[in-house]
Amino acid sequence: MMVTSGFANNEAFYSTNAFYKGMEAFNERLKTVCDRNNIAYIDLKLPKTTASFYDDFHFNESGALLASDQIYQALKPLLKH
Repeated sequence: MMVTSGFANNEAFYSTNAFYKGMEAFNERLKTVCDRNNIAYIDLKLPKTTASFYDDFHFNESGALLASDQIYQALKPLLKH
């Protein structure tokens, strides 16, 4: 779904609402594919605020630390000592 609220460099862009709906749909589809194919899937539970992100997609330093900790915790049981 593409909803434009303006143009940047003469190109349409996604509204924030459309972006989040698209990402949620993508993540759900990815999880379904992983589940069907017995592939590990780490669902990062990060607050979608400036506490974790510096824009709509990229982690800031705090978000990167939170994400890396969640990834480590998910993989830790699989690591051989």
